[in-house]
Amino acid sequence: MNLLNTMNAYKNHNTIRLEVKSIAAAKQYVPLIREITNILPKNIIELTGSSFHSNLLLKELEFNNINANITYKENKHSRHNNTLPITLHYDNSPINGVQKLTFHIDPLKFEKRRLLTIDEILELKEQYKIRNKEKIIFAGATHFSEYGIICPAIKNYLLKNKNSKAVIVPYTEGHLDDIARYLEFETNYSLKGNKKCLVIEEQGTLDKLYSLADIVLLGNTFKINAYDGQNPLEPAFYGKPMLSGIDYHEWNKDAYDGLLKSGLLRRINSYNLEAELEKNIPKKEIEKSRIKAEAFIKSRRGAAKIYANIIKKFINNNLSNKEKEYLSEKRTFSELKKLYHG
Repeated sequence: MNLLNTMNAYKNHNTIRLEVKSIAAAKQYVPLIREITNILPKNIIELTGSSFHSNLLLKELEFNNINANITYKENKHSRHNNTLPITLHYDNSPINGVQKLTFHIDPLKFEKRRLLTIDEILELKEQYKIRNKEKIIFAGATHFSEYGIICPAIKNYLLKNKNSKAVIVPYTEGHLDDIARYLEFETNYSLKGNKKCLVIEEQGTLDKLYSLADIVLLGNTFKINAYDGQNPLEPAFYGKPMLSGIDYHEWNKDAYDGLLKSGLLRRINSYNLEAELEKNIPKKEIEKSRIKAEAFIKSRRGAAKIYANIIKKFINNNLSNKEKEYLSEKRTFSELKKLYHG
């Protein structure tokens, strides 16, 4: 079946099923659910996937003060004919036989969301025993193959700069001993005392932990042949200066390119990391970069509302031919945005 001859089969859905397959999906469904709830308030939203990812999404909705009519079934799909499945992908892959609507995830990463307040950031610092005057070098979503580059640079910086501390958030759990070995001094995982390096392995908290940073090292960009690169928009929302290695995948490319132009993100050779950490960038220059980065991020917003309107039109069987082409072919989000904004 193709899109054009199956539209009637999906008319008048009252359940929209969201496939929550990853932490990224749990985070980026939030603005989409906000818009779906605004324009389709009577529709039920059914979450499928692991309990961890679905519960994380529910926590994010609560944090963002979004009330939605949500049900959850672990790894079970509704068998009702009036259920419309939705999924998020990292590329512009077309939908497969219109069994579900597939949207590109990256444009949703620009959407507005609630950030931690100053008081909440202070509470977070207290929780992790971070003093207000400490300069925090923050390495987020780091991979094992990067520790040989990142950890020695961090170690040397900490030894030279006494009023500093490192926070490392590995991409996966179980690397505390590896990090400690590369740093060659004791790390603090149990939060006892006030060690020079804090390793946090709790999954799903990285976007909020960026609020602790003075400078961010973006994980999975400091190794050879990096295949993706951490989402740079999460620290950018908090106005944090960032360092990235040379390599990153097409995922997040628009975000990386725009933040590079703003100056808030600097792409460096991995072997120059220690020297780059030592650079003292004037506060006025950082503030100018923050303003440019904020303007860039705002200019890329709108995906959640557009996706929600496509869902509504799909349900009501009134998509335009151009919208049908976007769904059935490999098209960029910028092409879709032109349909709505010219």
